This record gives sequence, C-alpha cells and structure tokens, in this order.
Amino acid sequence: MNRNPVSNFISKMNLFTYKTSTVNKKTTDLTAFTQLIDSIYNKNIDINSICGTKEGAQLQGKEKIATISHDKKERAQLQETSIIYVPFPVTEDTFEIIFTLNVPRVAAGKKPLNVLSHSPKAVIEEARKKFEKSRYPESDLNPGRKLYQQYKSKNVFTKDRRKELEKITDYIESAPEALTINPAKPTDNEVNEQTPEKLSKTLKKKKVYVNFLEKIQAAAEAGALDQTEFISIDEIDETSQLSKVYVLAHGIAGDQNIYAKDATQKKSAAEVVSEIKALIKTDQTVDIRLTSCQSADDRTITSFEKTELDEARKNSCGNISLAKHVSNECKTQKVNAKVHGYHGNGVYEYSRFYHKTRKPVGDNKLRIRASKARAEFIPN
Repeated sequence: MNRNPVSNFISKMNLFTYKTSTVNKKTTDLTAFTQLIDSIYNKNIDINSICGTKEGAQLQGKEKIATISHDKKERAQLQETSIIYVPFPVTEDTFEIIFTLNVPRVAAGKKPLNVLSHSPKAVIEEARKKFEKSRYPESDLNPGRKLYQQYKSKNVFTKDRRKELEKITDYIESAPEALTINPAKPTDNEVNEQTPEKLSKTLKKKKVYVNFLEKIQAAAEAGALDQTEFISIDEIDETSQLSKVYVLAHGIAGDQNIYAKDATQKKSAAEVVSEIKALIKTDQTVDIRLTSCQSADDRTITSFEKTELDEARKNSCGNISLAKHVSNECKTQKVNAKVHGYHGNGVYEYSRFYHKTRKPVGDNKLRIRASKARAEFIPN
C-alpha cells in the first residue's frame, strides 16, 4: 500500500488490533460515507507532492496558529473553562500525552484544549521540535495541514462523522487480512462467506478505508498541533471561569504521586491539589480529571470486568488510588471539587484515534473508550 509520508509512522504499527463485537455481525451500510470518501479522492490531490511546494509553504504560513502564548506583559484572568494542566516541565513526552486528549477533539470538530504550563517558551518550542521530528521523520506537517483544511471544508470533523469513522474501523477489523478463506467452509463471519471475487472487492474496499483513516488521522494530528495553545502559568491571575482541569502526568496503581517521564520527578496528591487551588476561586467547583495511568486503581487491573473495576475502587488491598488521594486532599484543603480517575492505562489508539482510549495492563488488544473507564471519587 502506498502511504503518504505524514502517516509513515503509522505503517510501522499494528494498526487494527482492537476486537469488536461487530466481527460476527452484518457489515454496516457505509454508502453515504463512501460517497464522501469518493468525492475527496476524486480531487486527485497528490499528497506526496505538497511538501516543499510554494502552496505548501503559503499554507503553513497562513494556517498555522500560534501555539505558544508567553509574551504578555500583564497578568490576566484565565478565560478557559476547560484546560490541560502540566505539573512538570514540558518535554517531547508531554506532546504525546496531549495527543490522547486533543486529536479526538479535533476529529469531533471541537477546539483543542489549551495547555497551562510552568515551562518557558524556549523549552516548549524545543520539545515540540523533538516531538515532530520523532513522529514525522520523513516529512514536515504540510500534507497533514492541507488534508485538515480539505476535510474540514467537507465537514468530516463532526461528531456524526466520527461515528461513521467508527463504523469504518469496525468494517476494517471484520474484513479478512488476505484471500486465505475457503468459501466451501462457511464461518460466522459474513465477510468470509463470500466468493473469491467478492473477497477481492472486500479487500480493495478495506484498503481504501485504511488509507482514508490514515489521512484523517494525519489531518487531525496537524490540526491538534497547530491549534493547541500553551499558556504560561506566570501570565495568569486567578480565574472564575475554570471548571475542568485535565492533569497530565504518569502514574501507577495504588500510588499517591504523579510522575514526569523522568520518574525521579514527582509530585504528591497534596501538591497537585495545592497547585490547582491556586488557579481557582475558593467558592467555585472544579472538575479534576487525572489522566495518568491507573489513576482510579488501587491495584493493577487486567480486564475491564465490572467486578474487577469495583474492587480496584474500594481501596481494600492496603493501597489507595491516586484519585482517592486527590479527593481526600481536596477535602483537607477545602477545595470544592469533583475528582475523576481512570481505570487502566491511557493509550493513543492508532485504529481509533478519534476517541480517548484506555487499556488494561497486559492486554495488547482490549480497548475501551476513556469515558467508560472513568470513575468519580468521594472523599472519606
């Protein structure tokens, strides 16, 4: 399969490992969305030729939105209602985690969340350059930016369209990998109960869908990178608008600390709450969402079975989850907050990049949407 250089890194991954219940169901009718794909492909745009062209350079200059806001001289009230908070210095790793939140938002037609950071402008710019170089080693982002504008104009980035992307992914995952099925031995999979001729058409359709999803992902990533704004914590005064804070860091089950990529850098639940408290007025309620791995777990979980998740929230094994620690600290420090943790590990899902995703430890195939792995914690 020919892939454009922007999504080359995707080709090195096992794209479609997530197993869904759709495998044994009838294939979804994707006629309407197929027509949309055809209308885009009929433009005959040579994606590979965009890099280095005058049009590409002009596009980069016109469409790229300033991503760092550090030049304000006066402290101002933060106007965001929801924001990503980075408690540690920004690194290449920070951008990887930001992707888990902001690429799905772009894919749904939403504005990416801005990032509140302690790092100076130079540190953020350097981290971003390293991130882009490692993620897109064979090209810059011009192809993704071009695709973003193209798909945006065709209303690909909407909630409804995102649902259709899900159906496309389900179709891809239910289709056979190659023409190795014996039609004389029917299976429960309707796709496999086809003649070789029909199977060939199925594989061609699958190839088109895979290629389309890769381009959608490249476009959504470019949109997320260009539109995510970093705000220096030194620029702001108190805020009356902030209602939701996504805390970006690493974590492990049953630990009261969050960590930077360098695990020697850590902050306790008490420190996290104290820092958030400094951003808000004492009489407001804030929703704190701890995106780190296993933030809702007092022990390592290996599945998303309800009984296992219920046990992991009880804090009955001698450990206390990060989310429970933070909830208790909010009570101690008199912060009016709803505290949410997430079961399992956060992942940036290549086949389902349009949703925030979690996985249990030790299972490389099982995935669920982050919203289904989220749990609220009440203080003692």
